[in-house]
Amino acid sequence: MPTDLEKQTRESIDKNKVWFRSNDAYAKYVQNAHGKLRSEIESQLTNAGNLLDIGNGGVFNYDTSLAEAITALDLSLDIFDGSFPPPHVTLLEGSALNIPIDGARFDSVVMVMLLHHLVGATVAQSRENVRRCIAECRRVLKPGGTLVIGESCVPQWFYRFEVAVFPVALVVVDKLVRHPPALQYTAQDLKTLIEEEFSNCDVLPVPKGKYDLEFGLLVPTWITPVRQFVFRAT
Repeated sequence: MPTDLEKQTRESIDKNKVWFRSNDAYAKYVQNAHGKLRSEIESQLTNAGNLLDIGNGGVFNYDTSLAEAITALDLSLDIFDGSFPPPHVTLLEGSALNIPIDGARFDSVVMVMLLHHLVGATVAQSRENVRRCIAECRRVLKPGGTLVIGESCVPQWFYRFEVAVFPVALVVVDKLVRHPPALQYTAQDLKTLIEEEFSNCDVLPVPKGKYDLEFGLLVPTWITPVRQFVFRAT
């Protein structure tokens, strides 16, 4: 049987570690250029209480003062080398597919631009990784807790294209592109997966900015089908 990490391909894990550990430009982009996304996430994290930030990547895309305490979870704590999180932030190494925490301990869980990075060897395995991650969020949330997800999504026609080229794209990205492999979903897909675990999920479109980030490159938003959404589940 594969381990939890092996459900996400080794290439995806390794590339994600390198990309987020060594890419200061990406961190600055998320903190600055994602202003509209940041504002929407903050509006959903009011009185966040004890907050778990999954796949933090060394970047807090929200005002950390909104939470009383924050646990920042990532595959590798190397991303924090040379940086000093706020004093109420605890760092924790582990996988989003098997959160190393026992019981329902958190008032809120937040994930920003994580789900499309949970890539498996197939589309089906990638979707199962997303499903597993959401189930893990439900497990560690207290009754009545809130899940907030900021994610880039694509229309149905583009998702069909991604599915068709996925086996080839996985190889090409691994061999030729520094950015880790990714699979973006439709907003309706993610809402459906979230509602398998949560009784209510609000889907909030984020107004487009001037640029978006595609495979690590800034592109004008008018030429990309990608759009950002915030999902709030209770």
